[in-house]
Amino acid sequence: MKAATGVFVILSFVPLSEFLDISSVDMMKGPDESNKKQHRTAMFNSDYLIVRRGQEFQVRISFNRPYKPATDTFAVEFVIGELSFLNATFFLLWLFHRLFFPHTAVFFFFLSSDDAVFLDDESERQECVMTEMGIIYHGSYDDIAERNWNYGQFNYGVLDACLYIMDRSDMPITNRGDPMKVTRKASAMLNSRDDDGVLVGNWSGDYTYGVAPTSWTGSTDILLTYASSKMPVSFAQCWVYAAVFNTFLRCLGIPSRVVTNFFSAHDNDGNLKTDIILDESGRIDRVRTRDTIWNYHCWNECYMSRPDLPTGFGGWQVVDATPQETSDGMYRCGPASVQAIKHGHICFPFDAAFVFAEVNSDVVFYTRSKDGSLEPVKVNRTHVGRMVLTKTPGDVTRRDITDQYKFPEGSTEERTVLEKAEQYGCGRDKSDLPEADVDLVLPAMEISVGDDFELSLEFVNRSGERRTVDAYINGSVVYYTGVTSSEFLFSNPTVTIEPNKSEKGVLICFLTGGNLKKGDAELRFCVLQV
Repeated sequence: MKAATGVFVILSFVPLSEFLDISSVDMMKGPDESNKKQHRTAMFNSDYLIVRRGQEFQVRISFNRPYKPATDTFAVEFVIGELSFLNATFFLLWLFHRLFFPHTAVFFFFLSSDDAVFLDDESERQECVMTEMGIIYHGSYDDIAERNWNYGQFNYGVLDACLYIMDRSDMPITNRGDPMKVTRKASAMLNSRDDDGVLVGNWSGDYTYGVAPTSWTGSTDILLTYASSKMPVSFAQCWVYAAVFNTFLRCLGIPSRVVTNFFSAHDNDGNLKTDIILDESGRIDRVRTRDTIWNYHCWNECYMSRPDLPTGFGGWQVVDATPQETSDGMYRCGPASVQAIKHGHICFPFDAAFVFAEVNSDVVFYTRSKDGSLEPVKVNRTHVGRMVLTKTPGDVTRRDITDQYKFPEGSTEERTVLEKAEQYGCGRDKSDLPEADVDLVLPAMEISVGDDFELSLEFVNRSGERRTVDAYINGSVVYYTGVTSSEFLFSNPTVTIEPNKSEKGVLICFLTGGNLKKGDAELRFCVLQV
């Protein structure tokens, strides 16, 4: 049985002596009847018979006279597919009496231990399939904010919209019972980049011809608009993609949750490092620097077995509908085993290497000389993947699941994982740079747009020798995707600090309203010491 619409065909054979006819068929599809109660589908605002595969359901058939088992024969046939599929059997009508009962939906069954999406935790099942309201985390690692979201997977029309997405993708009916194929196809269909999928991404700040991503609070309007207009809906950013994808997955009975990764690397060139290239003046070379670090990035996890992988790599899988990079020629990502990511098996399908880089990349700063050569000047091995959060089942608190993606920084297990990832092609920087013994202290500040503000700097020399530091100080307005909007500060002072002493300095900055006109941006200071 597949996660697709179906048709019941009731067949009654015609005895030669006495005609047996079907007077009525009750699909027992009411919200208070046994089928929807036992299959946990009573919450769907739908007239369909909605059942989950792997569990029996009941159909009440009434005949024109008492049924005689010894002499009467009839059959019940369940056919998955379009009605046109049945055309080849119509010539049998002289022998059989057929009644068609369309609008029957069969979904994945998260309660059945035989199902690929079985989740053996009732609190997780309740949260990740049945719960309609959720919290999505965003902001910064040290200033986490929340967005409430109405997934609405049981709302009227949402089921039709989710099935339409599968139909629109031309996904064969025979593939719709495989959660790996369903989620991989859906991760492409939820964005519009190459298949006229559900959502149009927009990070420009200009939302004139659509709805600003920050204005959406639920999935229902988006899905109903797409199903009725047959056109992509504008606009989305990562949390909108993840939220609507979550609705789709929960609607079909696949346990799912939205996950937020803080300081999420976007590796454009596939070397599993985040390369930041500086020009001769110390500024970031925006042309040659292709990789970015997002303040946060939202994706989905869905729960399923992985018979294509070794034992132990089933369970939570990363899927991502935000169109970042192509996978097998389409903008999609996953399903990638979370266990594979944690243990460095970046060769496992699908897209484990990309997700591994999102939570494990080294950030390497290079200076570029006139001849084009690059020299590493700083490596930060702990910045990326600082924290991974999701909502706590049955509560409104956040749950830190960083340890499901990576071992503690600096641990023996982490080193083993990185060595394994290198065997599969992960490129890590081996530079043995001297440890800096001059620290820079930046205070926390509250800044009003349009006001001058003072940036107080303190250079602390922890060594027993005098240090002279050439510093490159850059202040920019940066969107959550790591893209710079504007630069409002650049200074390259030379500072001399006596042994075990500190030197303080003040820079005057001015931030205009135009710097922050597009929202969801922050001030970011980059300081390099040479």
